[in-house]
Amino acid sequence: MSRQRGIALLLVLWVLALLSLMLATLASSVQLQNRQALWERQHFQALLAAQAGMNIAIAGFADLKTRQVWQADGSVHALEFDGANIEVSIRSERGYLDANAGSEADFARLLMACHSPERSALTIARALGALRLVRDVAFHAIEQLRELPGMSRETYLCVTPHMTLWSGQTRPDPAAATALLRTALKLPKTALAADGGAIFTVESIAHLPTAHEAGIRTTVLLQPAGSTAAPYRILQRSER
Repeated sequence: MSRQRGIALLLVLWVLALLSLMLATLASSVQLQNRQALWERQHFQALLAAQAGMNIAIAGFADLKTRQVWQADGSVHALEFDGANIEVSIRSERGYLDANAGSEADFARLLMACHSPERSALTIARALGALRLVRDVAFHAIEQLRELPGMSRETYLCVTPHMTLWSGQTRPDPAAATALLRTALKLPKTALAADGGAIFTVESIAHLPTAHEAGIRTTVLLQPAGSTAAPYRILQRSER
């Protein structure tokens, strides 16, 4: 009888231990889900704020009366929206190196500015030129640069913020060029043209009081004044 009681006690203790483990696992899972839900809510809130900053910048640049305030030279403008601090900048696509029109030499210089060894940079630049000749068509997505032989992920991430598909210029406009391009290509400092062109990129980064942040990068084409179409068209958009 005492042996049976001992076995029963062990079974009870084993069941209690199993239930405790299950409850601990459930509590941990609930905590994880709560943290994920909180992160998603904050990320969505930050994205909405970044979207608001982008809309404000596009509206300001599209309006000829306020365009002078929103210079397309990459200058950062500080805004506030729904408790979030937003950093917004506009840069003319003329300030980037065109993947379709730019020279192999300039592309190689940009690669080297992104810490690619000279031999590797020249190889990648030649691959770009060869690909353009074979295809005889324009690149339609910046992401295609990732396919170039020898292009590492780190170099790609460094290069693409300074590249465009839409300027049509053989070299970047020095007045609108990014700091890295200005240094890499030894571009002179000049005054930005009054309009900056019809195609530009808006970067909007929102910072919440919780230290959470989110950003939107959008390339926009302004429609001609008096057009019956929408005032602008989005050519490319990415979020982070």
